[in-house]
Amino acid sequence: MASALYRHPYEAGKLEGKLEGKLEGKLEGKLEGKLEGKLEGKTELVIKQLSKKFGLLPPDIRKKIGDAEQYQLDLIAEGMFDFKAIDDILRYLH
Repeated sequence: MASALYRHPYEAGKLEGKLEGKLEGKLEGKLEGKLEGKLEGKTELVIKQLSKKFGLLPPDIRKKIGDAEQYQLDLIAEGMFDFKAIDDILRYLH
């Protein structure tokens, strides 16, 4: 008796493609979610550390930090120990 996969190769290929697509979509979504969460966490940490150093941050600086890319947050996190004034943050935010 022939397998269902061999009787209807088109249907089997279609199903296989559909399953692969779903799996790929789930993996992409999971990775995207992890990266987004990591960026949000880093943003919150940078804001907390800067607030501890300088007090309440002005809303415009908080917004710029919130809009910053990961590499900018990394630069701020590394450089904040050398910051003398709150305006020093601005050189990392474009």
